Formats: sequence, structure tokens, C-alpha cells
Amino acid sequence: DLFSDTPFLPLTVLMLFGIDRLEAGDFTAGSLHAEALPVREDGASSFRIVQRTQDGRRYTFRLLLDERYKDEGMREQILTLLRISGAPVRLTALPRFGSFMPEAGAIALAEAPGRTLAEMMKQAGEDADAEELRRWWVSALAAWIRGWRDSGRRLLPGAIEAENVIVPRLRYREGAVIASVAGWQACEGPHCLVEGLLSVLRRAGERLVETPLQPSWVIDAFYDVLPQDEAHMLLESVAEVLDMRGGLSDLRNVALIRGELQLRARRYRAPLAVQNAVACWRDWANVYPLLVEERGEDYLRHVFGLYGVVRHGDAARWYVTRHTLLADLPPKCAQRLDELIFRMHADTSFSVTRSVELAELQEQLPEGTLREHFLRMVFPADSAKELQLVRRHVGGKESVVVEHAVHTDPRQEMLIREPLSAAETGGILSLLLHERLPVPSGEELRYLALIDARQCVAGGLVYTAPASGEAELQGIIVDESLRGRGFGRALLDDLALRLQASGAPSLRAPHYLSLFCTRAGFKPDPRDGELRREWEQGSEFQG
Repeated sequence: DLFSDTPFLPLTVLMLFGIDRLEAGDFTAGSLHAEALPVREDGASSFRIVQRTQDGRRYTFRLLLDERYKDEGMREQILTLLRISGAPVRLTALPRFGSFMPEAGAIALAEAPGRTLAEMMKQAGEDADAEELRRWWVSALAAWIRGWRDSGRRLLPGAIEAENVIVPRLRYREGAVIASVAGWQACEGPHCLVEGLLSVLRRAGERLVETPLQPSWVIDAFYDVLPQDEAHMLLESVAEVLDMRGGLSDLRNVALIRGELQLRARRYRAPLAVQNAVACWRDWANVYPLLVEERGEDYLRHVFGLYGVVRHGDAARWYVTRHTLLADLPPKCAQRLDELIFRMHADTSFSVTRSVELAELQEQLPEGTLREHFLRMVFPADSAKELQLVRRHVGGKESVVVEHAVHTDPRQEMLIREPLSAAETGGILSLLLHERLPVPSGEELRYLALIDARQCVAGGLVYTAPASGEAELQGIIVDESLRGRGFGRALLDDLALRLQASGAPSLRAPHYLSLFCTRAGFKPDPRDGELRREWEQGSEFQG
């Protein structure tokens, strides 16, 4: 009766379930079922509502009733939370909101898929798996941090208690959500949030003997929510505030924070979603050990898409591969790969495919499955195993080049690689000039050379590849005596592999090359009259 003659229920269903059109007349008498839920920590009455329509559809959501929602100050707070929950771009800390009726003290929320952290802890008891506990807690702690972040860092997100956060049951579902819309309050600074998170973790840990909870999970949660540099600076500023206060518990927290920051300065700590991806693949491999060799790479591709690994960067993709397909690396090789993954994560300007360390690591791997998985990790495309990292001495210095052995003509042994000297670069430009083709110029130009068995330039291409965005083919040439044997196509395919590995979304070519490029997968683009060859951004592992 509370909502009769009001649009509360139809609007809630429209807002929560994206229905195109719904009216109060679609609900008949007796079509609503309400189940009272346990009294919440914040004192609100909570109900699970099942609303059926005349055509048999069924919609389930939560209804909260609280006299405090009628208060003007509380109303403003809920409107702030409505804005937070409706953020369209990133993961938020609140469930979706339905209707809000202040005069009735009522608000509707989407049902979050999962149970409260307290319920999951109670069910697990003393036999809880340590990794599962960590997943639940980091996910829950991250929800409170997201709530604080999304409020403009102005509000502490309600009661920081295990009863007030809903953790997804399924590992691949991202984002725990805060259950309560009450109790949010002004935040004096990030140190208040850190203290609250450490406090709830320690209180819960006092009830567990066999499987202790780790305060370091709070630090993990900050790195899960915030960019690496931002998380580091924020936590360092919190440590300074607590250090100045100088209480016993303050100094204990300072030691924890600074100790964890020092650890992260030396090793890569994968985000929770990335660690869940590893656990998912290992679960599958334990159930189907006989399929790992044949289907392991295919299932890893599925896992990458399911957990969104690619959006965490190449370091995350390498980390997952390192702990799944490459888990059996010899210890020294595993250590070297871990060091490279850390450098990729810590220094975005580090070009791993040009590093001597990576080439040395490849040399230590025997021919076979491990080596193929390694090369597919470095060059994530269908033909990646044809690319090899090779150490060469150029100008008295050791450098690394990526070489591709070309097998289009059994009579002619060819390599595709970057030029090793100005003379080789000049050889490409001379061939273009000889054929009276446009000769590009500029400092940003890059080159690939086609090298014959005598180590002479027999062709090549010129292109530009900005740090982000589309690459552009400036020119391509093959010596007249070698034309018609597939070497031009091999040059373009090699460039495509390299660009995919670097994250470029596509390759553009000028229209005067259309006769050749359209046979190599390019298509005319009516937007600018040029040709484009596109692929999935990042790699095929994106899913």
C-alpha cells in the first residue's frame, strides 16, 4: 500500500533493468512479493522484492526503509551517492539505484550478485583457504576505497564493517559493493580511510586463528583502485601524517605502509583480477591435466578475455603467461622473467623487446613448447613464433634486433629485421629512389630491411609508429629481381606482427599503393581516401 498510486515500482524496474516501457497497470494485485531481510547494521529495514508483471516477467531488487531518509541532510547525501553509482566509465562502489522517495523514507537498489563479507567469512570458518580470503578482502577493501575516490575524496563510505560490503561469488566478477547508503560522513583525509580499513581487518583477524588476515591487503587494495604512482604518493603522505602523530598504533601502521612500499619498489604485484586469471587457468589445468598441452593456450586466451587482463598492460599479460604456460621454466629463467616483468611495470619507457636480457633469456630456452609459448608471449599474434630475438654487435655495442626468417621462396634465404647501420637504411632509400617512388624523410621514420644471404639489402619498407595511435606506411620496395615471390607481402605481414605486439590498432597506407596493399588485407577508407589494415587492438589474447 505504501507505493500504490505512485510510480515508485515502475520507475525502479525501468531504472534497474533497462526496460523500454513499463506502467503501473502492468503490475496486478498480488504480483509483488516482499521478503524481510535481517536488520542492517545501520538500522534500516531491508526487504528483497520480487515484482512480477502481467506477461510473466520477474524482477528482483532490494528495498530499504528508514525514517532518516526523510531528513534534508540525508537526502543530499543520497543524491551524492546516486551520482557516484551512476558513473558510466569505471567500476563504482555502490549498487545501481532505483527510485528514491524521500517522503516515504524509501529507496530501491539493485541486488548485488554475492553475499556480505561477514557471511562468507562465517561460512568458510577456520578452514578458509588463504587465497580465497585474500580475494574476498582485497575486493571488499577496494570497494570502500572506490567509494571514497568517487565522492571526490570527501566522504568516508558508510560503516567500514564486514557486514556492510557484498563480495561477488564468482572470481571473474569485478567489484564488491557497499551495502549501506547511510553513515557516509565527511573525511578529514586519506589517513582516516587507511585507519578504518586496517581497523576492520584487524578486528576480523582476531576471530581467526588458523588463517590470519594480512594488513598488507589494504595496500594491495589501494594499488588495485588507483594508478601506481598515485597510490604510492597517497600512501606515503598517509605515513607522514601518522608518523607526525606518533601514537603506538600510528607507528605500527607507518612501519606497515613503508615496508609494503619498499617491497613494491622491487617486485611486480599483480592486480587482483590478474591474480584471479592465474587461479582460474590453474583450476582448469588441475581438472584437465591431459588437455593442457593441446588446449592450454586456447583456454588462456579465454581467460584473458574473461578477466580483462589486457587492459592492465603488457606486464599483466606476461605475468599471467609466466604463471600458467611458463610455470615450469627453470628457476634462473623464471627469476629473469620476473625481473623483466617488474621493469615493464615500473618503467613505461622500457622497451623489453630491445633488451639484451630478453634475448639472453630466449637463448637459454630449449627448442620446443616452452620456447613457443615464450615467443607467443613476446609477440602475441598468430605467426609470432616466426619472430626471434637476436643479439648483434653494432658499432662496437651489443644490441637486440627482432628477426623474421622468410620462407616464401625455397630458393632464396631471406631475413626481415631493422637496419643495423646507416648504410642499410640508405640501401632501402636507394631502392625507392631508383624506382622513382616517393622517398620519405623525417626523424620519426622507422625502417624494416629485407636482407639476403649475402647480408645485403634486397628491399624494405618505411613507416611511422607513434607511441599511441595508428601507424602509417610511407613506402615499400623489393629489388626488381625478387618481385613476384611474396617478399613484399612478407614485409607487410612482419610489420603487422610488430605493430600488434606494440599495441597499434591499425596500419594506414597511401592510395598509390592500393594495387599491392589491397591484396595484403588493406581496405579503402572513404573517410580520407586512404587504405587501412586493422586488427584487434593489443593482441589476439584480448578475447
